[in-house]
Amino acid sequence: MQAFVTAIWRATQWIKMHTPDQNLRTRSSLMSEVPRAGPTFLKITALQKVADFDATIGAADFARGEKVWFREMTGIKPLTIADVVSPTFVEVARKAYPA
Repeated sequence: MQAFVTAIWRATQWIKMHTPDQNLRTRSSLMSEVPRAGPTFLKITALQKVADFDATIGAADFARGEKVWFREMTGIKPLTIADVVSPTFVEVARKAYPA
């Protein structure tokens, strides 16, 4: 789990620190050519504007999510933030790769 969280942390920080054009060029080198005006470029641009690059979830954030996650139709019994969130993994990733 630590390796996964660290990889996500590093990728998120890379996205944060690079322009949408740089992000697109990197993706294009890994995948087939992605047009600059296409939906991928728009997603990268939008992500940089709204993403939470801090990688934390607070009590208020969790409470907003509870309304969606724990609705009757999901069949998921309510959990507390302590049941599902452990800041230790992100803390270790941050120490290894400071933003």
